[in-house]
Amino acid sequence: MQVSLHKCTSYDSQMVRDNLIKIFDDFGGINKFVKKGQNVFLKINLVEKYNPEKACTTHPTVVRELAKLIVEAGANCVVGDSPAVFYNKQHVSKVYDVCKITTALEGTGATLNDNFNSSLVKTNNGKMSKEIELIDAAMKADVIINCTKFKSHTLTGHTGAVKNLFGLIPGLIKTQMHSNYPKMHDFMDFLIDIEQTASNKIAFHLIDGIIGMEGPGPTSGTPISCNCLIGAINPYAADLCEVKLMGLEATDSPLLVCAKERNIVPDYNLEVLGEKLEDMVVPNFKNIKVAITDSAHVIPKIFQPLFRRFFRKLPIINAHKCKGCQKCFNHCPNKAIVMKKRKNGTQFAKVNYNMCISCFCCQELCPFHVVKSRIPIGYKIIQRKQLKRSKLHNKNQENSK
Repeated sequence: MQVSLHKCTSYDSQMVRDNLIKIFDDFGGINKFVKKGQNVFLKINLVEKYNPEKACTTHPTVVRELAKLIVEAGANCVVGDSPAVFYNKQHVSKVYDVCKITTALEGTGATLNDNFNSSLVKTNNGKMSKEIELIDAAMKADVIINCTKFKSHTLTGHTGAVKNLFGLIPGLIKTQMHSNYPKMHDFMDFLIDIEQTASNKIAFHLIDGIIGMEGPGPTSGTPISCNCLIGAINPYAADLCEVKLMGLEATDSPLLVCAKERNIVPDYNLEVLGEKLEDMVVPNFKNIKVAITDSAHVIPKIFQPLFRRFFRKLPIINAHKCKGCQKCFNHCPNKAIVMKKRKNGTQFAKVNYNMCISCFCCQELCPFHVVKSRIPIGYKIIQRKQLKRSKLHNKNQENSK
């Protein structure tokens, strides 16, 4: 698998443009992927209404310079995403404005997506679903360019090219999908189903890693300079490069493990064009190591509460800091949030752990970042065992070469 990795130390427009050109040139130039007269949907990462300095969303400078290159190639460029909550003009327009995408596109010749329809699409090589509802703006375009953000993620370990395609699902239907696929392996396979279904439209994948996010992402982490832009034709190559830059191995990523199990990723060999990968690893990156605890369904019902308490990573809402905005309550896919009253009459949110599926949507959507994760002792034990297994696997691979 080939990936292009280039050093980019700031959001200076010319520096970003030059490095984007280098990435495309590594694969034969942008005209190889975008043709004159084509309708191109530039799918970016707009998880919700966040200022670019939060490092939750694709930076507007990257969006602007990428859109300009697409227009200069002679194509019609429409920019957009389906944020985490509502997929309608009123809400998405506010997201565009707060994320500074509206102003970024001024004078570029590109336009913001205003088509908020969606359709059921038959899956290609689907494992979890025969059809998926996807946004028309992307699926009815001639070409999709996928541009995401370099981020850690409490649920999946990392947000990459493949995870960003979850945004092809309209608005609140995403929370329904979390409820439909609460087990880690099933959710990873569902993400892969989306990628496989959209793959015939997607020409290229990019990851904005100039400023990334470490810690409890995708919205509650801390911005960190990663100083890179990543590009690839293969989204799993882009994701593998991101994972390695975080200081992790492929086997630390549930997504990459599932992709290999399905033979979509034949191996974890990566050919890096541009910079040397080992020179670009982000020092002391606070990554999220995910343990697979999908065995809850085989645990007798009487022991399920004990399993959740000692073996599942769970969200914890800080009752003292909670503002009672009800965003988590309104959008929890499994209705596991309850609202409680304080003595002074104000409300705060609380998790009903008998209902919680550990999707961490509450953490992702909380505008005040008061949701943290609790890592119980059983989860840590499984995590250590998986780490040992991962190291043994890597050692065996090296010995077999």
